[in-house]
Amino acid sequence: MRNAPPIQDLLANLLQFLCGEQETHLEETVNDRLLRLVNCLRASRCLLILDNAEFILQSGDRQSTSCYRAGYEGYGQLFKLLGETFHQSCLVFTSREFPKELVPLEGENLPVRCLKLAGLSVADGRKIFEAKGSFTGSDDRWSVAIERYAGNPLALKIVASAIGDFFEGDIASFLQFLAQDSFIFDELRDLLHEQFRRLTVLETEIMYWLAIDREPVSIQELHSNFARPISQGEILQAVASLQRRSLIEKIGSRYTQQPVVMEYAACEFIEQIVREIVEQKFNWFKYLAPLKATAKEYIRTSQNRLFLQPTIDKLLAILGSPSSVEDCLTASLAMLRGKSSLEVGYAGGNILNLLRQLQVDVSGCDFSHLTVWQANLQGMNLQKVNFACSDLSRSVFSETLDEVWSVAIDPNGQLLATGDNHCQICLWQLPTGQQILTCQGHTNWVRSVAFNSDGETLVSGSADRTVKLWSVKTGECLKTFTGHEDEIYSVALSSDGQTVVSGSGDRAIKLWDINTGECLKTFTGHSKEVFAIALTSNNRIMPVVAATKQLNCGISTQVNVSKLAPDTPIGYFQSLSVPTVKLYLAAVPIAW
Repeated sequence: MRNAPPIQDLLANLLQFLCGEQETHLEETVNDRLLRLVNCLRASRCLLILDNAEFILQSGDRQSTSCYRAGYEGYGQLFKLLGETFHQSCLVFTSREFPKELVPLEGENLPVRCLKLAGLSVADGRKIFEAKGSFTGSDDRWSVAIERYAGNPLALKIVASAIGDFFEGDIASFLQFLAQDSFIFDELRDLLHEQFRRLTVLETEIMYWLAIDREPVSIQELHSNFARPISQGEILQAVASLQRRSLIEKIGSRYTQQPVVMEYAACEFIEQIVREIVEQKFNWFKYLAPLKATAKEYIRTSQNRLFLQPTIDKLLAILGSPSSVEDCLTASLAMLRGKSSLEVGYAGGNILNLLRQLQVDVSGCDFSHLTVWQANLQGMNLQKVNFACSDLSRSVFSETLDEVWSVAIDPNGQLLATGDNHCQICLWQLPTGQQILTCQGHTNWVRSVAFNSDGETLVSGSADRTVKLWSVKTGECLKTFTGHEDEIYSVALSSDGQTVVSGSGDRAIKLWDINTGECLKTFTGHSKEVFAIALTSNNRIMPVVAATKQLNCGISTQVNVSKLAPDTPIGYFQSLSVPTVKLYLAAVPIAW
């Protein structure tokens, strides 16, 4: 079947052989010839063998697996008819794919049986080597070598010849060579290339993800990798197809690849993304992450060695210098900025990881308004890196961050404070990315944090309805301000560091004396929660953002401007892009 004869020709040849006919009836339809063939198979006990039946099946871009090539749909009728109709004959065919018509007919007690050919055992595999010559190696080295190629007889013949020719029969030396670099024999590469060529886009994507993951993964874990909308049902169907082709294997409830297949998939993926980076036309580069920042450390180490570094090496060979590679990567950022997460996918995080692998100093780089998924930020110099309005989902800092609700940078640009859903404030060194301190004392989410102008103290607002003052050096809570009747959404400090301002879900804004903890003034007037507060440099004007009901869904209506005292509006702005904002004139007898 390697030459894929049309169904009419196959049926004509079978009828001539089985029925002794010397000529065929050209006017007969496929259905006519199928019925005549069944009659022959009923009358005589025959054995039909079709080898390499996958060549009549469609390959490449198609919506479902095991579809027939155009003009070869009659083979589906043949298989279905012989599987459902009574006769005394047998059809045996070999294929890397299973025709979909036979799936409901296959079973141990049904007319259609399926035998999946497994690889040879270690003992049987050694016999193939022995037929090639003399080889040396311990039992465990023999096992590793044979299992690496899944006991495939053809692969073992190729490998045995290579070990004999280039490694003087020493299996340990051959395995040591493989551990140092990726290498696939041309004959095996050609075989795998033909199999990959027949995959759907989804099947190819799954093969690439399994090569990246390195370890067996569940369907749920595999599904979580996808940057584009895809259902678990679609993934399950594609995985089943790959299993039938012996391209992946199931271990318990998890799926992985044989070592050689994994190595080939990795090499193919690298070739694809290198081409996309150079041409700046992203497809696989945005759908897959060659390094998963959330993976286990030893997996990340393998991904660096097997994916990122070979990608950098190939880019250097094409572009000529590290600076050219850096320019190519950073140029892509402007192209991606402002696009949706579906359009960007993993591309932003991939660029950051490649810059890291290239040992580029990213301090001062602009990653604002970008989707930056699966970026490994551990130990990186992030000083003056702009991540404003960026999506850092599944990216990893030097320590695992909880769900972060608020951030602030100290006046010197050396410290980052984060408030999280575990009721704590973490302090990080921006130059190194190392966590240096944890401030604990709140009993609910930390909604807002702000540094004092001297950088020595930090103020926080929490859903526990309190505002707290902290020592940046020790992490000690210096003072707690109480008085709000709902959770605190925003805090700010005057430029002289003597007054704290807080906005709350109780629709009030309060001014506090930082030294005594006394509430100096309370402002009311908003009808909904006060979400954000800011101060002008002279501490006289205080913009305050409050939500409407619609803001909870991301919709807002108008901007109001009011005096802080005597609390009457001085104007308003109409807007469709911001929530309700009021401006207060800070006329309070304190040192502002």
